[in-house]
Amino acid sequence: MTTPLREHGRGPEPDRFDGFSLIELIVVIAIMAVLAGVALPTVDILQTRARSDRTVEQLQALETALEEYFLDHLRYPDQLADLETDGYIVSSFTAGDAFLDGWGNGLVYRKTGFRVNLTSRGPDQTDSPDDIDLTIDGQRILRAETRENMKTIHRALGLYQAEYASSGLPPLPALWYHADPALCAMGILVVNGYLTNDSRYRSDAWNDDYEYLGSPSVHVTSINM
Repeated sequence: MTTPLREHGRGPEPDRFDGFSLIELIVVIAIMAVLAGVALPTVDILQTRARSDRTVEQLQALETALEEYFLDHLRYPDQLADLETDGYIVSSFTAGDAFLDGWGNGLVYRKTGFRVNLTSRGPDQTDSPDDIDLTIDGQRILRAETRENMKTIHRALGLYQAEYASSGLPPLPALWYHADPALCAMGILVVNGYLTNDSRYRSDAWNDDYEYLGSPSVHVTSINM
């Protein structure tokens, strides 16, 4: 009987694809750690940017509402909540949400005379370089309104001065406003149909009466311009 020959020194071939070796596993974990270290700061940066963008949008919306309020009242509200109460902010915001920044924190509102400042303290909620703020100066709005009203007055004065000499109208006195319309330039313009009897044409947006030099001048002046 013949015994089969066996090959000495060789066992069964190991399956090299049964799993990871310890070294390969360590390499994979190291790569994942590196990727996580890169990804997490990137996500944080993107979230901060999104919250900053939302805060800027909030400030711009409030700027529009504050300017509309100022045009109607010639002053800014004492508190932001007045914008919601008086209907200058109409939205789906729940109570107070219109005044929160992108981090869910309340905006800081400061009013000084004709100027207001809105501030978001950013992610760290302290006074620091990452704050986002907006300053609105109502003087600009007052000047714009005064200029528009002065244009109307100047047109009326120009028409009157061009016609009064030939139509028997009296020259205009060097006094713009008086309770007796016959004694002031504005009163004479109103009585003769050259100007509407409107308080906007009596005084500027600061409520200071216009100044007038009398005929033949076709301009009034404002001490605030």
